[in-house]
Amino acid sequence: MNIKMLKAAAAGLILSTSTFANAGLIAFTDEASWLAAVGSVDGTIDFNDISSDTSINESTYEYDFFNISESGAGSFRLDTMPGNSSSGTGIDNTTFLSMVGATSGSSNMSITFDVSLEALAFDTYNYDCGNDNSNIAINGVSLGATPTSGGCPSGTLGFFGVIATGGSVISSLNFLPVRTSGTYNGFDNFQYSTSIPEPTTVAIFGLALMGLAARRFKR
Repeated sequence: MNIKMLKAAAAGLILSTSTFANAGLIAFTDEASWLAAVGSVDGTIDFNDISSDTSINESTYEYDFFNISESGAGSFRLDTMPGNSSSGTGIDNTTFLSMVGATSGSSNMSITFDVSLEALAFDTYNYDCGNDNSNIAINGVSLGATPTSGGCPSGTLGFFGVIATGGSVISSLNFLPVRTSGTYNGFDNFQYSTSIPEPTTVAIFGLALMGLAARRFKR
């Protein structure tokens, strides 16, 4: 990567994350950078103790400190692996949270938390080969689309992480469908922290930039 490209990447990162910082949120699409900023995680929710498919349709499902709810068209379900042919091997061939046929403007897929989180991250997966990544909102603030791929059946995994800054906390997570013909995404391995070191916003931006530069360099 030359200096001109690095400067452009830095400018783009600052522009894309300034809204998040103002809202007390900084987003990451690189796991190593998120982990470096967080320091350590308190735990991971992977749903692997669920042995049969569990539908969440027009209801709320309580799991650990997660309250998972769905309303409108489509549904959430905890999809055990091996699953149906459309979901391939899921995220890691274990149970994952599946968004099934959710449609833009008429579906609400959300998770609220019984504890206050300062950091949250998860793996993502688009399992129907379509251009239908979900938009993510934290505490009602839209942070853009999940970095998932349309490759099938195994797909290419994406990662999304967020850190709350300035004394704010993460209390809710929404997956907003983007297609009227149905959005089919998977989410798993939710890592979380209830307390993180107090790095400056500039330091976190630097970690995010390093992750972005590494991704560009690999390409």
